Amino acid sequence: MKPQIRVNLIPLYRCNQNCGFCLYSHEKQNQNTMSLSWLDESLSNISRKYDIAQIKVSGGEIALLSDLYFEMLYNILKIHCKKIIIETNFINFKKGIINNCDIINVKYNFNDYSPFKQQVFSNIKAAVDTGKIINVKSLDISCKTDQSAIIEQLNILKIKSWEIIPFHQTIHTRYKFKGYDEYEEVVRTFLRLSHKMKFAFQNKLQLEGILNIDNYNIKTLYMTPNDKFAVQAFENNNFYLREMDNLDEINNYFIEMEKKRDKICRNCTSKLKCMANYFLNLDYNGPSCSGYKDLLTQYK
Repeated sequence: MKPQIRVNLIPLYRCNQNCGFCLYSHEKQNQNTMSLSWLDESLSNISRKYDIAQIKVSGGEIALLSDLYFEMLYNILKIHCKKIIIETNFINFKKGIINNCDIINVKYNFNDYSPFKQQVFSNIKAAVDTGKIINVKSLDISCKTDQSAIIEQLNILKIKSWEIIPFHQTIHTRYKFKGYDEYEEVVRTFLRLSHKMKFAFQNKLQLEGILNIDNYNIKTLYMTPNDKFAVQAFENNNFYLREMDNLDEINNYFIEMEKKRDKICRNCTSKLKCMANYFLNLDYNGPSCSGYKDLLTQYK
C-alpha cells in the first residue's frame, strides 16, 4: 500500500488583498502562474509513489485566474484525486470557480474592517445557495470575542463547517492570541457552545480525529507557481516554502524531519496523537510545541 500524502497547490502568488495572515506576502511580486502541463505530469509522478488523499488549491488569490485556466486546472486535478478543496477570499464571485468545484474554504475575519467584508459575507451566502460546501476559517478570534454573536452570524450563512485557525508562534501574522494557552482557552469556550452551532466545529472534529485515529502522520507536499515542488520550513522563526526539483529530494526531507521530530518528541505521551503532528507545524528550532496537549487531555 502506498503512503498517503496531501498536496497543497499554489498556482499563483498574486493577490487582490493585503491580509495580515498572509504567509506569502514576500512573494506577491512573483508574476508566475503554474504551467498546467507541468502540473499534470507532476501529479502523475506523485501518484506513482503516493496515494493523494487531498488536493487543496490556494494562492495568492485563485479568483485572479481566468475561468478557462481554472476549468482546465480542475479537470486535471479530478483525474488524480477525489477530494479537492478550493481556498479563496471571496472578494470576487467567479463563475469558473463556482462551476468547477464542490468544496470551498473561505478566510473570514469578524473584526476585519476591510471594505470587502460585507461583499465576502454576501458571496459566501450566494455560494451556499448554489449548493456548494463552504467551510469558513477565522483568525481574529480572541477571549474578548462575542462567541454567541459569531455563532449566530455563521448559522445565518448555513455553512458546512467553521474553524478557528490554530496559533503557532513561528508564523508571524496578526494573531489575536498571545500564546498557545490563550488559543486553547478560546477553543474550549466554543466547544462549550458547540450545541448552538448549525454547522460542524472543525476544531472539535480535529480533536476527535486525533484521539480516534492511530496515526495522523500524513505528509504535505506543496507545488508552487515556479513549477517546483516544496515543503514547509522554518528559518529564524519565519515560515517559508523550501523548493525542490524532484520527489526524491522531497522524500528525503520527510525522512529527515521525521527523525528530528522523533528525537524532540521521544518522551512525549502524546506522540503521533497531537495537533503538532496533524498540522506538521512543530518548531524544530526552539522549545515551542503546537501539540495543544492540555486541550487534547481536557477534551478526552
